[in-house]
Amino acid sequence: AAPDGSPRAISAWLKAGDIWENKANDPARALAAHRYAADSDSIPALEAVARLARQLDHAAEAARALEQLVAHAGSRAPIERVIELVDAYLASGDLGRARLRLESTLQAAWHSEVDQRLESLYRRIQQWSELVNLLKMRAARQEDTSARIDLLREAAALQKSRLNDHTAAAATLTEALNLDPERNELQLELARTCATAGQYDRAVALLEKLI
Repeated sequence: AAPDGSPRAISAWLKAGDIWENKANDPARALAAHRYAADSDSIPALEAVARLARQLDHAAEAARALEQLVAHAGSRAPIERVIELVDAYLASGDLGRARLRLESTLQAAWHSEVDQRLESLYRRIQQWSELVNLLKMRAARQEDTSARIDLLREAAALQKSRLNDHTAAAATLTEALNLDPERNELQLELARTCATAGQYDRAVALLEKLI
């Protein structure tokens, strides 16, 4: 018999897993077979474990297999694989690891899907300061002025409603107004925010420009 971990043993377990999955239509036994091969760090086995574990709603096991696959690939890990891992974390309820993976991935390189998932997670766990920063980062990436202003206004709204920080909101709205100084509704919004923040002289000056 081939020793555990030998190429011959790994091949045998992979073949057994394939038979259980595709001919016997028994994903649970297929998963068990692929586990043996995955214990020897077989990439095809790890991919099969991740796939079958997700199919059987074993999200935590899928996440462990995907962690190994991402670690093997290192910086060459495709973004689709990283998103698979994040989704497995979320499905298993491991929001902390999901957040860390999303944040580290976004710091290394911007990806729209990662950005969107991180926004959704921040809202879910009510991390409003982090969400404000994310929206500002997204605004900085926008080439369209209207899109940048909309994102900055959204960030300012969160600073007011969720963080009760009208001074910070005024600074954010000032940044937005600097992009389009003739936007009357934006000047009015900034004036109101300045008044709430106690910046009365500035609020009056902004209102005078509208008269």
